[in-house]
Order: sequence, then C-alpha cells, then structure tokens
Amino acid sequence: MDLLKGIKRRPPARKPRQHLAVMSAPRPPRPPRSPIPDESEYFDSEDSDEDMTPTSNFEAAGRWINQGLKFPDQRPLPNDLHQLCIGVTTVPANILTRLLPSDNISVTDLIKFRLPKIGQWPFSEKITFQEDPPGGKLYIRSEIPPEPYVEELRKKFGQAMLDGKISMRDPRTPDARLPLWVIEFWWALHCVHNSRREWSEGMDWIREKQEAGYHHQVFRDVTRQLDILPWNTSLNGPAAVAGRTTRQLLRFLSDDEWLSDTLVDMMAAYLVSQLSTKRHNAIIADTGFGDAICSANDISYHNRPHRQLQKFEQSARTHRRLYAPVYTKGHFVAFEIDFQTRSFRWGDSLNSKQHALEQFVEKLQWWFHARFSGEFRNGGPNLPHDHQKDRTSCALFAINTIEHNVFGNTLGVAHPARERARWFFLTAESQINGSAEPSHTNHPNTNALPLGERALHGHAGPSHANHPNTNALPLGERALKPQAEERTRRIQEKAIIFLEKQKQEKVQQELAETERIDRERIAHGKAETVRMELGRLERQSHERARREKEGLEMLHQDPRAHVNNDIEDIQMHDVDARVTSMIIPPEDQSMRLKPAEELNYPPPAPSSLVPAASSPASPLTGASFAGFNQMNHPPADTTKTRWFMERLGQFDIPDSVDLKFIKHPDYPSLRVVSHGRLVVSKRTEVRLRLWRAQYPDVPLWYLGIRCLSRGLDWQVFVPAPRPVAFVSRPTHLNVRHAPLYSQGDVFHEYHARVRAMLNLPFARRFLSMGGIAWRIALHYGPESLFAAALSGPSTDACLHGHARHIGGDIDDMVTDHDVALLLGATDSSSLWPPVDVFERYEKWQGEWSHEWEAWFQKRLQGIRSGDKDLFLTRQRWIKHRRRYTAREYNDPAQVGSDGHAAGLVATISLSIVWISHPWFPQPCRSVKAKLRVCRHGLALTRPPSPCDMADTFAGTIDNIPYSIPMRGSGLQGRRSGMPRNWLPAAQRARKKKRDYIGDCMKNPKGNKGRGGGHIETLLRRLQACFKKLSQWPQRSKSTPINMGWLPRLRVRRPAG
Repeated sequence: MDLLKGIKRRPPARKPRQHLAVMSAPRPPRPPRSPIPDESEYFDSEDSDEDMTPTSNFEAAGRWINQGLKFPDQRPLPNDLHQLCIGVTTVPANILTRLLPSDNISVTDLIKFRLPKIGQWPFSEKITFQEDPPGGKLYIRSEIPPEPYVEELRKKFGQAMLDGKISMRDPRTPDARLPLWVIEFWWALHCVHNSRREWSEGMDWIREKQEAGYHHQVFRDVTRQLDILPWNTSLNGPAAVAGRTTRQLLRFLSDDEWLSDTLVDMMAAYLVSQLSTKRHNAIIADTGFGDAICSANDISYHNRPHRQLQKFEQSARTHRRLYAPVYTKGHFVAFEIDFQTRSFRWGDSLNSKQHALEQFVEKLQWWFHARFSGEFRNGGPNLPHDHQKDRTSCALFAINTIEHNVFGNTLGVAHPARERARWFFLTAESQINGSAEPSHTNHPNTNALPLGERALHGHAGPSHANHPNTNALPLGERALKPQAEERTRRIQEKAIIFLEKQKQEKVQQELAETERIDRERIAHGKAETVRMELGRLERQSHERARREKEGLEMLHQDPRAHVNNDIEDIQMHDVDARVTSMIIPPEDQSMRLKPAEELNYPPPAPSSLVPAASSPASPLTGASFAGFNQMNHPPADTTKTRWFMERLGQFDIPDSVDLKFIKHPDYPSLRVVSHGRLVVSKRTEVRLRLWRAQYPDVPLWYLGIRCLSRGLDWQVFVPAPRPVAFVSRPTHLNVRHAPLYSQGDVFHEYHARVRAMLNLPFARRFLSMGGIAWRIALHYGPESLFAAALSGPSTDACLHGHARHIGGDIDDMVTDHDVALLLGATDSSSLWPPVDVFERYEKWQGEWSHEWEAWFQKRLQGIRSGDKDLFLTRQRWIKHRRRYTAREYNDPAQVGSDGHAAGLVATISLSIVWISHPWFPQPCRSVKAKLRVCRHGLALTRPPSPCDMADTFAGTIDNIPYSIPMRGSGLQGRRSGMPRNWLPAAQRARKKKRDYIGDCMKNPKGNKGRGGGHIETLLRRLQACFKKLSQWPQRSKSTPINMGWLPRLRVRRPAG
C-alpha cells in the first residue's frame, strides 16, 4: 500500500517556528516541509548499524528462548530475563530524538509538537509475531495503531520472545518485518499523546473559566506560565521525591480532580518559604509528618529514632506550635500542636465524625508519650476552619486553615477554581525560577518505556527544545547567568551526593537494627513455642489416660453406654441458623474429598493470581489442583437425578449469566481447598446432591468451582495453623468503615472505598457468601478474587486471627461494617439490598439467574449516571420485591424456599442403608460388619460395634417424619390414614426399638431375650415399614413421600 497516502501538506507560506539556542545565538530557519517524505524519515533495518536480532548478544537467550518456557507473571522478573527484555525493546536513539519531545520543553511547545497520528485501524487482520528477521523500510512518522492494540502487543511480547519470535508483520506494510522494539516505540508515542491531551484539557479549563466571568489576573498569569513551564521535568525543592514531575501540577487545572499528597507538599513548602521572611514561632510540616505518625504499629515504634520526627522534636524546643496537613481515610485535615500548653486540635472541612480520626489520635498520643513524657490534651475539632461544599477541595481548605492560623489570611475558599489557579501559579513559579539550566541533550520520556528505561539513557541527540527567553535580560546578566547556574548546579550535585551517602548509611544502620530485633524475637518465639508444645502434649497424655479409665469403668457398668461415642452429630445450630455442616465419612468413597496425591498428572506451580495484600500468602496444605474441567461431559440421567429435577424450581443454569468477568486461572493451576469442614445452606446442599448424582466421578471439593461461578455459598473451614513467631497485625484489620456521605460525589467515594477493600486478603469471603454479596464482589473486585476464594483462608485468618471459628477450624471473617460498605450503606439507606432481605426474595432460589442479572445491570447503569434515588431504606428494600413470610420461608411445600430445600434433603436422607455381613457363626462382638450410612448428620469414626448398628437403625427410623412402632396395632387396620395415638406411640417405642434391634443383633440365630429372632426377620420388618410408609396419604401441606426409587435392604451370605 502507498505509505504517502493520507499525509497532509503543510502550507509553504507558513513560517517555521524560530528556536532559541544557548546564549540566544541565531539559528537558521527550517526550510518548508516537502509533501514527499524525506529519506531521513525512513528507518531501514538492512542499512542500520543496530543489531536486528539483539537476542543473540545475551547469554540469557540460550536459557530462555526456544526452551518451551512460559513467560513469568510475577514481578520483578529474573535479572537475566529482565536484561534480555531491555535489549530487545531498546529503541534506536536517532528515532527517539526525532520523534519524542524533550521533557524540559514548555507546555505550549508540547501541544504544538508534531507527533505521528493515531490510526483508526480499519484492517481485519491483526499484527502478528514472526520468526523471520526484521527487514524492509519503516516510515517512522506513519500512523500508529490504537492504544488497545499496542497494549495487547505488550502483553503478548514476553511469551512471543520466548517462543523465538524476532519480528512483527503489520498488515499495512505486508512486505516488511518490523523489529520488536517498535512496540515500545508506539507505546512511548501513546504516552506523549495522552500527556499532550491532558495539558490541552488544562488549558481549555483556564479558557472556560475566563469566558465564564473569572476575569482575574491569576488566570492570565497561569496562561503566560504555560509558555515557559517544563511539561515533565523532575520537581525541585522540598517536595522533590523520585518519580514526582511537573506533570502532576495538572490536577490543579480541573474542578473535580482530587489533589494528591505531592501537591499538598508543594503548597506546604511554599508556606514554609513565607515563614523565612517573617519571624514566626510556628513550624509547618508536609504530609510526611502524618505518614510518619501513622506508620507506627505499636507504642514501642516511637522509641526508635526516626529521622523525620527527630527534626520536629528538636524544633519543638524553640517553636511553640506545629501545623501539618494530615491525610486520613481519603481526606485531608489540618492539625495544630501546641508544645507550650501540651495540647492539640484540628480543623475538618467536612466535619467528619470524631471516630474517623481515632486511630491517628491514638498514635499521636503514643508519640507524645514516648518523646514528650506524657500525653497531650485533646482539644477536638476546634481549630478555626471553613466548610467545603464539594468532595474534592479538602486539601485547599486544609492549607487555608493553616494559612489563616499562621499568617492571618482570610478564612475560607470562596471560589475553589480561583484558588486552584492561584496555587498552580505559586507552585509552578518555584519550579520555573528554581529549575536548573535545561540540558543540551534531548532526553526522551523514559517513564513511558518500562522495559528499556535504563538502556535508553545516554542515547539522546541534539535538543530542539525552546529555552527560556534570555533576550529580556541585560547583556551583563545574560553573560553571567550561565556561570552562576553552572556553579549552583555543581553545589547541588555535591549536596545530593552527600545526602544520598548519609541516607544509605542510615538505611544500613536501620536494617541491621531491624535484623537484630527480628532474630531476638524469633529466638524468643521458638523457645516459647517449644515450652507450650511440651505442656500441651503433657496435658493431652493426662487427659487421654483419664478418659480411658472412665470409659473402662462405664463399659463394665453398662455395655451400651457408649452407643453414640463413635457417631458425631455435626448439626451446627449455634453457628448459624441457615447453614449446616457436611462432614463426609471416610467410608463413603463416592462423597469423600480426594487428596491431591490421587491425581494422575503432576500439579503445576501455584498461580500468582492472589489479591494484593499487606501480608504474605498463607501456606495451606489441604489443597488440590483442579487439573482439568472434570464436568465437561454429559450428566448422568438416572431415577435419582430426575427426582431432583422434578422438585427443584430452579437448578443448573449454565448460560444464565455472562461470567466472562470471572477470570480464574486455567484448570491445571486452579488451586482448590480439598480438606476441611464444608458449611453450606440447604439450597446449596440440595444442588450439591444433584450434581453428585449427575457426576459421580467428580470429587466433592471440585464442585466449589461451580458454586462460586453461579452465586451459591461455599465455605470451607480448615484447621488453624500454629505461627512459629509473632506476626504484627496489619492496620486494615483495625479499621472500622464509616458510612458513606450521601451528599457530594457519593458514587465516586463508594467505588474507591469498595475497590480498595476488595483488594484486601479477607475479601475472598465476600465471594463465598453467594447471593448479592457474591455479585457485587465479582463486579468491583480484582480478577484474582475468584482463585483466592477457592484456595482457602487468607493470611488475615491464618496469621492474624481475623477468622470465624468452628471448633479448631477457621475461615475468613467479614464484619458487619465490611458488609455495609460493600452494600453502599449510608446512615439511613443503602445502594444494594441487605443480605438478609435479599435471601427472602421470592425470585431468589439460591442460584443467580437471567432475571437477577438484568436487575443488577439496570442498577449499574443508574449508578454510572449518578442517580441518587437508587439509595433505599431498609423498609423500602423490604417492599422492593415480593418476599417470603416467615412461615413460607420454612414451608417445605413452598418451591424455592429454604424450607423446601431442607425438605428435599431430609427426604433424600431418610434411609439409604446397606448392610453386608457373614452368617454370624458366633456372637456379634467378633463379627466385622460394615455399615455405610449416607444419612446427613451421621459420621462413623471407626468400624461399628453391634450397639452402634442398633443405634444407627434406631436413628435412621427416627429420621422418618412419622416414627414406626415395632409392636402394637399401629400398622393393623389403619390403611386409610394415621392413627390418633401415633406420635405418643412413637415416643414411647423409641427405647423399645433400640432394645429390640440390639437383642436381634446379639442373638441372630436364637430366640433368647426380648424380641429374639433372626436378623432376617428384623430386615423384613423394616422393609415392610418402608413399603407401608410410601403408601400413606399426604397430611397437611407436607410433600408426599415416594420412596420407590430407594435401594432395597438386602442380606448377603457367603457361599456355603
């Protein structure tokens, strides 16, 4: 295709912009551009001196490329691989100097800078990686692909390089093969495009304010400043920190941009410079003071020397007051500390509740106690201040409060836009007047090239930047200015080297002290752990001996006293009224949790997709890898599955919701906890039983993937680990979330706070709750939240004790304040329905559906449009949709309710009993009978004894809604209905049944004892009871019982 197509001609009559060189030397004008591209604007890979296959120059190429390896996801990369990526993505210096603007040109020149345009990409083909060497000409000023395409290429670059790809094919130039550094070249151009667009929007904001009637001198001064302000140079002055540039001043030029701590530090530095001209007994600190106070974890933190706090401690001897803007929970507050009266107070422009500052005030009192021999008096929010009317100007009001109390300026910010422009002028002036002489080399924007930033330095060519106009100065000053600036620059460099050396020595001393403290703590922790372990083992041995002695005494007194010792009842009514526990007995081979060792493939390395947290990942031993999709085959169609599907109103909706946002890792690396105590609701349990019947070969723990993909609750408690040493508790576990402020930009605040909370380790619990909490967490949470929810408790539960306990097992816990923040709760309303209200909606049957997804997306559209009518009170949420009443919610006949699910579980668990035994040639005590019980709520811990079997029979019969008496006229002449004395007869016959069954099993072939008879007689009677029970009519509103599909009880005898 023609590369010249689409190139706009530049009018020859237009004069080129004159550039001022050093010392204002005249520069020859640039000739008019020709419509035909010059040969210098082409890059020929064949004529270039650059090596087009830089991978051959690195020793790491042989270890990484074409070795079948996968590009690592975690950062930082290995050193040799990092150097290899830098070499491959380094852009030739002559291209950067011609196309990228220098960081020290003015904002006005940046907007006028000629950059390659961004194409619309009308091609159906995509840019692909090739193994052919680079070749052909590249027109460097041609249109670049859109940003999403370039971002996708950057993501695929690493794996393509390891696969041996060394070039790219662009469909616009099919005959050429582009080198791989073109990706970073395009990305650098996009970064400059974005910066130019943002500066242009800032200039438009100034123009709009002037047109709207803000005829103030400060706006005209700002416009003139943009002609000489460097657009992206490093900051100088007290606020200079690595990574801070003049580009951050853009936040001033907007009405709704929140001012960052960088800008607050620059404003505080200006106030400090004003203090030097007047004799004040006050200290003005930046945000570093509040950060140093907040970094304390305990009161002993301030006992160690802190360089920044030491300066204030020394200044407190000669100054009376300290003023500082403090950042706490997304808000800036102005603080005043009076060292003479030993008191402090603050001014909050939002009048937040006092408990929002409790944590900072507590740590501030720690500092006073450690360094000033006691706590100071808390004066509360009584510092004179004004109140803001928006949600983004808290920094301006905090600085205004300090200005008023120190310099006596007018209290309040009447026009926030004018105040923003004033502070832009003051802070930018310090960067213009205090900046060093611009370099004679044009350094490109190295921040735009993350992989090649170190390799690109030092390859810059001649500068085309506009230097400040020195013609306005007198001739003598113009001649002396370069010398003075050069001398100042050398002094600054020496000072920086000296400070860096001192800083490194200080860091090394602090690291050595920290290592010494950690070694002492670990040694003390190990000794304490050994002592506690010995004491625990000794107590266990004494307890075991005492229990064995008592057991032997009771066994001699009554042989049937230990009937229930081996059967564990795991109904957990004291934990939650709506959940039950499912402990799978070891004897049940089809329902047990299979360990990872039974997989027939080697498990890969654990995935790195875990939520960003302040504490490391917790080691979890009882976890297995999914391996592959074990449910991709058709489900089994049996009588049992059809019975389930006939009675469930809603089940197994595979395509009800577009779950593309669930980006869990591939099945070989998906880690699922497979050992522990499973706690689910009845609605989830009935679906688990259906899926177990449809996929009998799939282990139970694998179904957690399906539960968390469809909005069902799934919570697994695992044994709590024992930490070897003390681990400090992270600060986010001590935070109590305040309600949202319903005025102002409440949706922006909600998004920021919810996304920050869902990146914490314990946030995985929201996903395992199911329902509305599950859906909100999926929408606002990170992509790694799904994998974290399956992999077991986080470090917050395992290491820091922020957990819910069931016996000795733990799982992550969320507080009521966490749930309230997730639901967008204010003081009286919430953005989403409360969890308990949502659970009783008639349309909610335990699984996310099409209707609920449409409702959720509709509310999201309202949130994006800023509709505050979406906030409803609890009473309005109750009336929002039809809800179950308390009776309907627990009614087994109400399809979709929790009672209906509980009824189905109870019906399926009536009696699935299978007994196999020999012919009993001797008493039952020596018979090794096997009993397999699938009834929910029973788990055998050892081979059953005859008494255990008798009690199991009695428990199985008791689980039937209408108990069956073993004798009497209960079954005689009552075919039309239930007898009147049925329930009292069942209660009286309970003990009689146990005795009868026990005697039958102790005397299988004789007629001695009560009941007597063979065990075949017992089985025949039980079978007759089940047959009669299935024929009884329906009573009240209960579901009719149909047990024709249940397996029949049978006796197996060995041959002979």
